[in-house]
Parts: sequence; C-alpha cells; structure tokens
Amino acid sequence: PENCVSNCLTENSNISDGCAECYDDLMTCYVTSCLEDCVSEDSETTCEACLLEECYPDFTSCSGIDPDNF
Repeated sequence: PENCVSNCLTENSNISDGCAECYDDLMTCYVTSCLEDCVSEDSETTCEACLLEECYPDFTSCSGIDPDNF
C-alpha cells in the first residue's frame, strides 16, 4: 500500500510526517531499484552500491540525514 512505511512511522513514533515520507520514499526506491541486488547471495557490496547510487541521494536531500550516519 502507498505510504505504508510513513503511516507506520507516524503512528508509532515521534517522527514528523515529512521525515516519515522520506523513509517511505527510501523503502520504495529499495524495492523498485535495488531489491534484486540486495537479496542475492553475497549481495552486500552490490546492494550498498545500488543504494548509494539510486536511493540515498534523494533520501539525503529529502531528510538531511547522511547515509553514513545510519
């Protein structure tokens, strides 16, 4: 369902709606762009590379959180 992550975060934590949307977008990117890279055997390096290229730039821009601080 659309906004599943953001709805869960705002209902169960003190995260703002805007910040929760950033996480929702990150999870959507993970599923649509990097899932294959992240679920295969020995995927750690390819998964991280995909996330760094495809998902983290928009998440950082949206949230202001540096992925190196996850």
